[in-house]
Amino acid sequence: MIEKIQHATASSPEGARGLVKGVLACAFQNLAFMLPTSLLYFLVRDMMTGTTSGRTAFYVCGCAVCFALIFLTTWFQYNGTFFTTYKESGVRRLNLAERLRKLPLSFFGKRDLADLTSTIMADCEVLEKTCSHYIPGLFGSLISTVLIALSLLVFDWRMALAALWVIPVSIAILLGSYRIQDNVQAKTMAVKMACADSIQEYIETMRDLKANSAENAYLDGLSEKIRAVEKQTISAELTNAVFVTSAAMVLKLGIASVALTGSVLLIRGSIDVLTLFLFLLVASRLYDPMQGALQNLAAVIAMRTNVGRMNEILDAPLQTGSEQLTNQGCDIVFDHVGFAYNSGETVLRDVSFTARQGEVTALVGPSGGGKTTVSRLAARFWDYQKGSITVGGMEVSQIDPEKLMSLYSIVFQDVTLFDNTILENIRLGRKGATDEEVLAAAKLANCEEFAEKLFYAAEAKISARKKPGRMGAYSFETLARLDIEKLAQRRFAAIRAFAYAARGNGFFEELAFAGGRAPDIFSACCPVLKFRDPRVRDAVYAKLREKKMFAPIYWGGFGEAGSPAARAESATLMCVPPHFADSESEAEGFCEFILG
Repeated sequence: MIEKIQHATASSPEGARGLVKGVLACAFQNLAFMLPTSLLYFLVRDMMTGTTSGRTAFYVCGCAVCFALIFLTTWFQYNGTFFTTYKESGVRRLNLAERLRKLPLSFFGKRDLADLTSTIMADCEVLEKTCSHYIPGLFGSLISTVLIALSLLVFDWRMALAALWVIPVSIAILLGSYRIQDNVQAKTMAVKMACADSIQEYIETMRDLKANSAENAYLDGLSEKIRAVEKQTISAELTNAVFVTSAAMVLKLGIASVALTGSVLLIRGSIDVLTLFLFLLVASRLYDPMQGALQNLAAVIAMRTNVGRMNEILDAPLQTGSEQLTNQGCDIVFDHVGFAYNSGETVLRDVSFTARQGEVTALVGPSGGGKTTVSRLAARFWDYQKGSITVGGMEVSQIDPEKLMSLYSIVFQDVTLFDNTILENIRLGRKGATDEEVLAAAKLANCEEFAEKLFYAAEAKISARKKPGRMGAYSFETLARLDIEKLAQRRFAAIRAFAYAARGNGFFEELAFAGGRAPDIFSACCPVLKFRDPRVRDAVYAKLREKKMFAPIYWGGFGEAGSPAARAESATLMCVPPHFADSESEAEGFCEFILG
């Protein structure tokens, strides 16, 4: 049973067992709430027979016991549902992330970022709420109702049938809508995913859309998808409301049925007033948890779509293999390899070649010819269908993918830079590398000169978000933000030195901070000088270039972007080269250099 619950709720074994405990806790809580009804029945009976004297202690103790039992069962119900569910929710997200890490790229080829994000975030949230609020209440109410029904049948089967017939009818109405609600939820999820995909695509291709004047047309299509989501959501809620409301209306007939049946039996003398009172009292309390349970049943039915998407990840086959590397060298050999991403769409057919260790092997061909696919197959991002691929004599399909990757270094066509320093981005290749080893790797990759041009870029912070207009001619796509705090601390003394060196000098007007603003990317790295005449600025810049010195100049970006005032101001600004930005003496040396 635990395994079935696991699959039905995409839970771990501990989560499934916790869910069972939550259901039992809800059942006991419902039974505890019926105890005051029993106590009230005995009180009315004693009042009608005149035997209440001497029983005050019994009722006081009974009230205390009822309160204690309700408190304890509520305590266990809260711990057994909410605490257990929230703990399991964290485990579920970690399991999904770990599963995604181990899945082959063939799994991701049919899914996009919006779909996976929705599964990890939205689907997990739906399942968390369902397992904490709906499932325990639903099955707990069913268990407690069955136990109460058995007790009522023993007491008086005729009145019990009058009270209970509405429950199976209400449940049958919702169960009959099972397939309808399942189809509606599937359609709702499909339009939501289509809308989420379009939003994600718009974010990723916004610049291209703007550059090709296609943004308005794309947004029109996106608006249509948003309206489709609204329409389908209303339809889904209406469908759910029709069946849930119908079941609740039938359930409400239970009290009328008890009153009518009881009145007939009372007139005939088959029951007494006290029995009628008891069943009316029980009926008024019996249907409350059941009404909530019926609403929960609709939510549980809707949850199946989310669970199905999650199980696609959890049940997807993993790439496995030996963790023992036995390669002799690192020659890569393709032997009559055939591969297709989708059935019937051949990408590679009978490919054979050898890429020898220590040599450069180039694959040359038209776009879409399969060059990238070859590299992916060699690293076992996908498993090939025909032939064999070996690395150092090892069949790659028999090696654990993570172990196999220890033999490869790959530079992808689409480079991903993380929001961290350049040092840490390079260090991803080997987590334990020292700063010296990282810088040595950067030098081997011919990045040393590039780093120097980025103002001590070992401390530069990488971000995929660019601030337009703030980097001038050096506004790179993925290098758009520096660690200003660290650089500003290093350059503070030099900034003061330039302020001192510039005093009384008619060559430039003032030491500027990006047009009067607070220190930004450039001014945190090096002081920004504002010349009195743009022609003087250009002459100094040309002189620095002759000496092979790097001095960033501004091409706009202050004040209103592109305004005449901004262009006029930016034409007078120039950063001090890093060569002169470390000390007061170097600042004075720069002043002498430009005056000379």
